[in-house]
This record gives sequence, C-alpha cells and structure tokens, in this order.
Amino acid sequence: MKILIAEDDRVSRRLLQRMLEGWGHEVAAAADGTEAWDLFKDHRDDFQFVISDWEMPGMDGIELVRRVRQDCGERYVYIILLTAKTERAEFLEAMEAGADEFVTKPLDHAELHVRLRVGERLINLERKLAHQNEVLCADLKAAAAVQMSLLPQSAPKIEGYNFAWQFIPSQYVAGDIFNIQRLDEHSVGLYVIDVSGHGVPAAMLSVTLSRVLVPTPGQGSLVKRWLPTAPHYEIASPSQVVSDLNERFPMETQNNLYHTILYALLNTRDRTLRLTRAGHPNPIQTRAGQAGEILEIPGGLPAGMLREAEYTETEISLEPGDRIFLYSDGLNESLDEHGEMFGFERLAATLADNHSLPLGEAVRATLETIRSVAGDEGIDDDLTLLAIEVP
Repeated sequence: MKILIAEDDRVSRRLLQRMLEGWGHEVAAAADGTEAWDLFKDHRDDFQFVISDWEMPGMDGIELVRRVRQDCGERYVYIILLTAKTERAEFLEAMEAGADEFVTKPLDHAELHVRLRVGERLINLERKLAHQNEVLCADLKAAAAVQMSLLPQSAPKIEGYNFAWQFIPSQYVAGDIFNIQRLDEHSVGLYVIDVSGHGVPAAMLSVTLSRVLVPTPGQGSLVKRWLPTAPHYEIASPSQVVSDLNERFPMETQNNLYHTILYALLNTRDRTLRLTRAGHPNPIQTRAGQAGEILEIPGGLPAGMLREAEYTETEISLEPGDRIFLYSDGLNESLDEHGEMFGFERLAATLADNHSLPLGEAVRATLETIRSVAGDEGIDDDLTLLAIEVP
C-alpha cells in the first residue's frame, strides 16, 4: 500500500516512515498538513492510506481529513489520526470530518499494525466491490442497448398521419416500453406499457411484454391472430390484447410485478382509434386553438393484478389537426421544487401550448418543460410520450 503521512515532529515522522517501510509499505512523508494536502492533490490516485498527526501548525489533522475525504471521490482512502486527545467530543468531531481510526500517542507499534491490517481489508473489499460495480454497469449498459433496439427506430410512413415520441429511462434500463407497428394495410397498433417497480426486474418484464406484442409473419400472435383461411389473419381488438396480457402475466408469476397499458388500434382508412386502458393514464387530445382535453377512457385494473379482470374499449374519431398523446405516469407524477406533481391538467395545457410546433418538436418541448420544472430531484421514473397526428 502507498501511505501518506503528515507529522510535524521530524523525529517522530522519520521513525513512523521507517516502521511503515519495514512493513512493506511505500511512504510519502509531509512535515505538516499543508504539505500533505499538496502531495495528496498531486497524487490522489496513488494513496490508499493517510496517517496524520492531529495537531500541526497551519493546517491541522482535522482539516486535512476533511479535505481528503471530500476530494477522494468514489475511491476510498483509509484515514488514521494520531493523537494524545481523549475527549469524546473531539473524537466525534474527527469522525464527522471523515477519520476512520485513532491511534494514541506514544505510538503502540502493534496497535498501529493491526489498524493498518483492518484498513487493508476494507480497501481490498472496496476495490472488489468497485470492480463488480464496473462489471454490473457494463452489463446494464448492454441491456439498455438491447432494450433501446426494441423500440421503433423510425416512424412508419403512412399517408395522412404523423408519429413522434420521446423515451427517457430513469436508470440504465426502463420499466416503460412502447411501440408503433403496422399490422396490415389499414391497421396500426400502438401502445405504452409501464411495469411497476424499477430496475432490472421491471425492465425484463417490459421487454418480455414487448416481444409477445410483435406481429409475427405467418404465425399467430397476441395482436395478429392466424386463421386457416384467407386472409389468414385477424387483427385482435385492443380489449382482446389487454385481456390476453392480463391472463398470461399474472403478478404472482412475475415477482409480484404488474403493468399498466394503453393499447390503441388505429384504422388509417376510417380515421378511428380504438383504445383499451388497464390502469394507465388517460390519453390527451389537442386541437389548434383549443385547450388540451383529457380523454376519459374507461379503464380496469392494471394487467396482471386479477385474472378475472374485464377490459372494454372505446372508439374515437379523428379529424384533421387532431393530436393524440399516450404517455406513462412519470410525466404527470414528476414533482416540482415544492413537491407538487406536474399533474394531468398542466400536462394537457403544456401539450396544447405546443400544438403549433411540428409534432416532433412539440413532444420534445413538452418533455423539456417537465424536466425544467422538476429538475433532477423531481423525476424518479421513466418518461415516455408517444404522439399521433392527423395533419
């Protein structure tokens, strides 16, 4: 181990240095706190230990401890203070500053040796945990890349319709997932799913759900069922899709995770949108010159909560200029600096205010507004906003 020592007494400093070197450590010696701090700043990544006298001219041991602890970042540095002090309040002050151990003067060599062994074990443990954390972060980044690859890479080109979205995970991986997929010449399936909880378990379920909602050519799927006769498929209704998800993914088999979903089936020829909602926020509609409207879509329990749950569907007609927004509750539940939710009404108003912008810009501007109001501390959930427009 490389150890930085700070001791203003020359004889004591030299004896301490020789002793530590005799135990196999590499030692850098400083005559006071200021010199020790300069050495640490210049070689902060080299030192695993700091051993400092408490009382020194200029910068004392407490101030050195405080600066080292604030500067060492995520890498742990083990700090031992040498002192003749005995008052409990003084020890508490030193521990508050960041000291790990105290060794009383005159030095007991055996005691210091034991304290160093304890520190070595902790530092080695910290290194091991740091390595494991690096591996975990790399795995999570890879998982996030896989999850992002499952999302639409570009909007489907359908005459008379525009689509746009924003997807911002709160962590590496997300419990939210969405998709837009063309099912046949006149049918487009859209959904936003929000799995309860956070982290890897929620992300794994969201990915699984997205996979079972993929229409598989030549085979049956939840959204496009195979038929033995021409045209050899049937587009599943939104209520059928959500009911099947509810039955296939009960929370007792999914680590008590459930999911909310808003599934929509767009008929591009008839300009109709059929929707089924399972515990998910209601969609919002905007029109030029009008306030944003929260569409009241009857919705049952989140999918997976109750096998016997029933789901209905609602059909709405679309007119030129209409925009429909599907989203996850991370948007409306974001908190401002006063701890108040952004809320459905403010979300609808923000979307209406941005109606004059091109659809993609309107979606981005809405997310920027929410993030500016909430800040980093006010958002602890994934943010998903999916938009449909009839231009």
